[in-house]
Amino acid sequence: MDTSRKTKRKNELLLGVVGCLALAAMFGWMGWVSLNRNPALAIPTPRMPSPNAYDYYVRASDAIKPITYHGSKVNVIFSILMKSGALEPSYPADEKGAFVNANAPALKLLREGFTYDCQLPPVRSFHTPHDLLNPMGDFARLARLLLIAGEIKASAGNWGGAMQSDLDAIQLGEDLSRGGGLGPFMEGDLYQRFGQQAAEAAVDHLTATQARETARRLERILARHAPFRDVLQEEKWQCQARLLELFRRPGWRGELIGGRNDEDIKQRAGRWKLYLVSKKQIMDGCTHYLDRWIAKAGQPYAAHVASPPLPDNDISKSFVFDYSRLWSRDVQIQARNVLLLLRLALRAYHLEHGRYPTALKDLIPSYLTRLPDDPLAMQGSFSYHRDGSTYTLFSGILTSPGSRPEILQYP
Repeated sequence: MDTSRKTKRKNELLLGVVGCLALAAMFGWMGWVSLNRNPALAIPTPRMPSPNAYDYYVRASDAIKPITYHGSKVNVIFSILMKSGALEPSYPADEKGAFVNANAPALKLLREGFTYDCQLPPVRSFHTPHDLLNPMGDFARLARLLLIAGEIKASAGNWGGAMQSDLDAIQLGEDLSRGGGLGPFMEGDLYQRFGQQAAEAAVDHLTATQARETARRLERILARHAPFRDVLQEEKWQCQARLLELFRRPGWRGELIGGRNDEDIKQRAGRWKLYLVSKKQIMDGCTHYLDRWIAKAGQPYAAHVASPPLPDNDISKSFVFDYSRLWSRDVQIQARNVLLLLRLALRAYHLEHGRYPTALKDLIPSYLTRLPDDPLAMQGSFSYHRDGSTYTLFSGILTSPGSRPEILQYP
């Protein structure tokens, strides 16, 4: 009797252990499935314009011909940007001229592209055929070619032609912000800055007609500007698409933990913790962070909305960062574009009237179609003050109390 009871208890205990193990295995399996379930997302693919200026830019960059200098073929004639903003030639003027003349067909293609809308191909894969990392190097050669062409024209006294080449560099930079995410956007801001520096030196040499026509063209260029929030929206879609592609790879977690900012991640958390972060947590961490940044970038820069905290999990943190410096740099560059625009209109007005206007509104409609907004202010355009035969322009008039304005001023 006792033996029978003991046997029964052993069997019950065994069944209980087996049942617990089965339940643990089932819940473990369910947990693992939940950790590795692919998020359901619909990532839009933009409709590309036809013709697309981007295609012309690619063809133009492919058409750049090298020249021979000291027995070697070179694709780019470099100049050194000095602290004064001037371009110091590092190659003889005749060599630069030969380079520009040899690449007249590339410049023609580029400028033909300026007549069309521009949309960069979306990067929805690590292996997309239109990955923009390689074309960016070619576009840098185009920007350099434009700046050298402007430099040559300026040295010959052709300030109107020089200004158009400088605006070409600004327009190329503006267009690279359209649809490509942060990589092309950062490159484009750089080209704009170089174009601005050269153009600012040319303004006071223009005739009234040249200044007026250049102001009209710059207005059209600035109307193409892609707001920073749009750049971040594309960056969000790129991040989501690449994560989904990564999640489909066998062994993606080990690849990600071992290959992306590995040392930084290991310093903040034990490796084992990263295996407990689900795909959904990773995707949500990136998505929610970028959504909050997109909302922030939709506010005036001068509002100084606080940046959102980085994602809680360390894998998501490795895909995003604080975009404050990029936004600040972009707003500064746009403010300089507006400053250049106002200087052009004021130059034309002064040459035609023998004085500067009493107020900026006097530039409308003969010189500007509308007063441009000041990117550094809560609202309104630049502050303008006429003092006899001179004037001062201020950017960065902030209305929020206690804030530190970022001010641009001319002269």
